[in-house]
Amino acid sequence: MTGFGRGETLYKGHKITTEVSSVNRRQLEIEADLPEMLRILEPRIRETVAKYVSRGRITVRIRTEPIHMVQSTIVRANVTAAKRCLEELHKLITELDLHAEIHLDHLLRIPGVIELTRAELDPAALWPGLQKSLGLALKALVEMRAREGRHLKADLKKRIAIMQRNHNAIKKRRPLSGRALQEATLGKTASCPGNHYK
Repeated sequence: MTGFGRGETLYKGHKITTEVSSVNRRQLEIEADLPEMLRILEPRIRETVAKYVSRGRITVRIRTEPIHMVQSTIVRANVTAAKRCLEELHKLITELDLHAEIHLDHLLRIPGVIELTRAELDPAALWPGLQKSLGLALKALVEMRAREGRHLKADLKKRIAIMQRNHNAIKKRRPLSGRALQEATLGKTASCPGNHYK
C-alpha cells in the first residue's frame, strides 16, 4: 500500500522531524535518508520500521535541527591567539609612538580570538526523541495505508458486484449450448419436406 506519515518531536534542544513514505512491494525494503551523524542509528531505525510494516518499499527521512543556536554552539577563547595579538598591538603602539590603550573589546574583534564551533551531537543520546518521532510517523503511515486498504476493498466489492450482474445478464441471454442447439435445430428441420435426417 502507498502511504505517508510525519512525526515531529522536541528533544534535548533539538527538533527531530521524521517522514515515512511507502509504495507497493511484495517484500519489505527499507531506505533510510539520514544525516551522516545519525547513520549509526540505522539498524535501530530499520528494526523499528519492521515492527510496524511487513511489506512495501519504505523510505525514512530524518532531519534534526537545534532549537536555539546558542545551545548548540561552543564558544571558546583562543588565549594563545589573544596573547599574540596583544603583543603585536603593543609593538604597533610602541613603534608608531601612539598614546592609546588596548581594551578587551579590541581583542574580541580580531578574528580567531573567539572561536565558535557547533557542539557535536551524540546520536545515542538523541535516540529516545528520534524513536518517538519515528513512531508517530509510522503510526500515521499505517493509518493511511489502512484507509487506502478499506477504500480499495470497497471499490473491489463494487466492481465484483457489477461483474456478477453482467455475468448473470449474459447467462440469461446466451444462446443454447451446442448439444441443445443441435437438438433444437434437428427438431425444427425434421418436419421440413425432403429432410433426410428423420
